[in-house]
Amino acid sequence: MDTKKFFPEQSDRFARVLGSLKEAKVAVIGHFRPDGDCIGSIVAVTRLLRGLGIDAIGLNRDPVPANLQAFVGDTPFQLADDFTPDGHVALTVDCADYKRVGERLAAFFPEVAVNIDHHISNKEYGKENFVIAESSATAEVLAGFILDNGYTIDATTAQARRLLRAGRVTSSHSVRSRSSSAASARAAFLAASAELISSFSAFSFGPAICRSSGVIRPSSRICRLISPFLPTA
Repeated sequence: MDTKKFFPEQSDRFARVLGSLKEAKVAVIGHFRPDGDCIGSIVAVTRLLRGLGIDAIGLNRDPVPANLQAFVGDTPFQLADDFTPDGHVALTVDCADYKRVGERLAAFFPEVAVNIDHHISNKEYGKENFVIAESSATAEVLAGFILDNGYTIDATTAQARRLLRAGRVTSSHSVRSRSSSAASARAAFLAASAELISSFSAFSFGPAICRSSGVIRPSSRICRLISPFLPTA
């Protein structure tokens, strides 16, 4: 049985776009005053690109909050004030309006190659836009793309292997087998999404992210699906 893709209309294109960046230097940029979803998404995409052999670095106008620094690990990450572009192209995450990267980074990168986000207000300012407004976090969007495409996740990206242990992906680091049942893939996605969103957001929001109104919508699809996988408050 073929494995169901959770973002079938977007994931194949996402893989093609990443493939087109093979020869590029990529600056992965999030919004200023970054929160857990922003920093986690920068880390995940930067490490994913580097794992694919693409030269990538994370950038932000503002420092990583103290309670998120351990999550960054050894991911290449610079402040805008310390960065000198050298033929880099811009990829933004969790940034509905490009103005939110800050004036310096916007001046460095007048064009955006790739825009990945979940905000319904996203202005689709990129050459390639992956905006899934049904998702409650950019982490959820990335979890879907990662699992749909069978990408390898390293320990830092998975927040000390929590994502790898979730969804029974420890042995292969991904859901990639066509012989996997749809139910198994679904369970893996739900568990992994819960772990990924928790990893990216728990520092700011606590473990009850799907139970706290105003953080991640309790009525959203992902919250309804992953609630059984989330730790209790």
